Amino acid sequence: MTRIFSVVGKSKRGKTTLLTQLIRLLKQKGYTVCVIKHSDQLLTFRDFDHKGKDTFTFSEAGADEVWLTAPSVTYHLHSEETALHKILETLKTDFIFTEGFKQADTQKIVLRKPGEDITVKGDVLVTIEGEYDPEEILELLIHS
Repeated sequence: MTRIFSVVGKSKRGKTTLLTQLIRLLKQKGYTVCVIKHSDQLLTFRDFDHKGKDTFTFSEAGADEVWLTAPSVTYHLHSEETALHKILETLKTDFIFTEGFKQADTQKIVLRKPGEDITVKGDVLVTIEGEYDPEEILELLIHS
């Protein structure tokens, strides 16, 4: 059964760092992992899949599949934005992580500064405000 979790938070809150840690831990345990990143920026093909970009970082961490969808492009398949539900219909992995998609009806891992307000749709599985143990987050994901 595929599990879907959205990691959300404002810029520079640690979303990519957490996802990279979770990807590596899940791969060590033999799981398959997909990451779908959403951006509301107008991007071009120069904006991903090279050092310093999240898509490259997720691939380097061992993700089996990495997607990026934005108003101007969907990385891998289309030159237009693709709805999350359409992408999810095509994937066959154990875990799917999305970065962004605050309004998607998925379980959320929220990263924020203490007291920072973030409005999301769906269930919040865990809220992280500062230090965390990625192993504890992994156990929560595996058993939820």
